[in-house]
Amino acid sequence: MKKTQTLSPLLLFLLPLFSPCSVPQRLLLLLLLLLATSLPQGASGVQVQSVKVPQPGVAGRSARLECLWRAGNRGFYSVRWYKNDEQFYSYVPKNKPQIKVDHHLQGVSVELSKSDERVVSLRELHLDSEGVYRCEVMSESPYFESSFASTNLTVVAMPAAPILSGLRPSYRVGETLNVTCTAEDARPPARLTFTMNNEQLTAESGRVHTLPVEEGSRPGVYTTRAVLERPLGSRMVPSLNLVCRAEVHSISTQVAANVEVYGHSGSAPLSLLNTGCGPSPAFPALLLLLPPLLTCLTHLLLATR
Repeated sequence: MKKTQTLSPLLLFLLPLFSPCSVPQRLLLLLLLLLATSLPQGASGVQVQSVKVPQPGVAGRSARLECLWRAGNRGFYSVRWYKNDEQFYSYVPKNKPQIKVDHHLQGVSVELSKSDERVVSLRELHLDSEGVYRCEVMSESPYFESSFASTNLTVVAMPAAPILSGLRPSYRVGETLNVTCTAEDARPPARLTFTMNNEQLTAESGRVHTLPVEEGSRPGVYTTRAVLERPLGSRMVPSLNLVCRAEVHSISTQVAANVEVYGHSGSAPLSLLNTGCGPSPAFPALLLLLPPLLTCLTHLLLATR
């Protein structure tokens, strides 16, 4: 949203037209008035095109607000920022020594060293930082033309990495994977999805069940849980990569885990000279002794003939 307002001092020329004066004076005043009103005032005055804010802002992180404007050929007198119609920052070059002022509005903390006439840097966003932000620029005297634009800043609370519970380090083919993923303290409630070996599973697949949303650890935030139930087939052997992603608006965080999946027997294939679950440490040494043993055996066979 943007708007321009103009207060032209040339309107003062109308007053003498209604006061006693000579005809030449009135004609001169009318000529000046016509000349002034024929100038393209909007094109030469201050114009605010738009305001840019993070989409969305994240609680606990800094934010950069940008006001896109041009002063035209009249210069500018001040730049002021408002949140929900309450001023929180002003930039007035002629105000010495305080050119930049933080008005200490609740939920808005300005970092003056990183702010100027076009950019305002906020140190840390909070949930109450959400609102409508307006940038207003005023041109120099005697015109004092003002123009402004505004936009809405949405602030979200991101959860920490999701938590997986109920996951075992290994499974056998035919067993059912039953895992719960939890995303705590998000606003709005996080949307949870699972991925198994790059295959995405959502509630629509019938394998994921989303539990009712609960209140978080502080006011205004929420905890979300989703349960994945999936029988494991032979194509999951030898390992399974499981990812749970929590998404809030366009921002996401995730947790990943790898588990082993065995065949129906649950053991690895047997190795030569080893009946355990893995190759014997002595097996390489036995291979080195095999050629001399074969040579001796050959000599013994020849000697018996």
